[in-house]
Amino acid sequence: MIWFGFTGGLLPCPSALAVLLVCLQMKAFSLGIAMVGAFSLGLAITLVGVGVAAAWGVRKMQGSWSGFNRFARYLPLASAGLVMIMGIVMAVIGLEATGVLA
Repeated sequence: MIWFGFTGGLLPCPSALAVLLVCLQMKAFSLGIAMVGAFSLGLAITLVGVGVAAAWGVRKMQGSWSGFNRFARYLPLASAGLVMIMGIVMAVIGLEATGVLA
């Protein structure tokens, strides 16, 4: 979990890089580094916090609901199905917008 947060904090999103580039253009290098550093630290803390909360929640559910393990076995399949459906819908919308599907 810590490694997940660490790598998430080291790879800032394009918005953070845009802020850094704007600060470089304004010749405020240290301000840009500080802003991207604060963004990365906040992202890492958030990712680690969500991971810890998920691990804690799984332990609580296993202790209070006897059928949780059976239910949890099918969650990856449900997640994959949801992502696949969303991808198909987005592809159809994109193809309709470009005129391929008329």
